[in-house]
Amino acid sequence: MPAWTRLDTALLVAVTAVAALVRFVSLGTPDQLVFDEIWYAQNACLLATAPDICGIAAPVSAAHPPLGQWLIAAGIAENAGVFLNVVALSVGAVSVVAPLYGSSPIFVLLLSYVFLRGVEVLSGRIVAGTALIVLGVYLITAF
Repeated sequence: MPAWTRLDTALLVAVTAVAALVRFVSLGTPDQLVFDEIWYAQNACLLATAPDICGIAAPVSAAHPPLGQWLIAAGIAENAGVFLNVVALSVGAVSVVAPLYGSSPIFVLLLSYVFLRGVEVLSGRIVAGTALIVLGVYLITAF
């Protein structure tokens, strides 16, 4: 592998600066929810969390199909999980947090059995794959 040069560093800094400029210029515009953000985001928040967090007690609109709202709710839940993992890593020891976070496929498997009954069939291959993933995380973190 070739050595890292000053040109590589300059290109990395330039690409990062351009990306930051494009991302952060007019970041607050528009300053309100627009079009589908009004319905999708609030309804998805209600699906993923509690009414007191979202500021609404019932869905804002039933005009949109629920799939988009569920996908946004899944994104909210996934990002909350990653955020909580980072918080746990900042508070606890990595040797404790990493195996706990690595055991999440077990909970996904159990919850998919509960929520996806009739939609997804849990075969022996899926259960074995989940067990192998968790075993792999255990072996990586234990040794």
